[in-house]
Amino acid sequence: MKKFLALLLGAQSWASMICFVLMSVFVLAGVVMRFVLQIPFSWGEEISRYLMVVAITLGIGMGVKEKAHLGVAMVVDTVPARAGFFMKCVAYAINIFGYLFLTAVSCEFTAMNFEFGQESPALTLPMWIMYAVMTIGFCLSALESVAGLVEFVRAGRDDKPESEVYST
Repeated sequence: MKKFLALLLGAQSWASMICFVLMSVFVLAGVVMRFVLQIPFSWGEEISRYLMVVAITLGIGMGVKEKAHLGVAMVVDTVPARAGFFMKCVAYAINIFGYLFLTAVSCEFTAMNFEFGQESPALTLPMWIMYAVMTIGFCLSALESVAGLVEFVRAGRDDKPESEVYST
């Protein structure tokens, strides 16, 4: 399971980086085309926006894995070790249910957009694809949260440094 998650995280990282690079290229090309060559293209801004959404949505799971999202460590650090352990488990559970809720909601939006056949204005990209990307991103974030909770509980105690508790 660890190898699968590591492979998945690597794919997320590469896809996110590629999307950011492509987004930067399209924005730069749009500026050059519009202000230097005086030949604007209408789809550059739209594709850049969608690439940013894909990169950020995939990046959520990477943030979960790296513990880069907001947390209240000060509160957990001031309570006894057992209470801190319990509080971290509850925080993981809240994250998991939150990501599962977002997955379910974005899945509904995906189905609704698939049914209505909405398309983007410039690219005529079916909008259900963008909502599906969000569904995948939230699902991967839930999966990373479950893996983090399992690793944390397996570590068994809260007196280890976080780097030891959370390392893969």
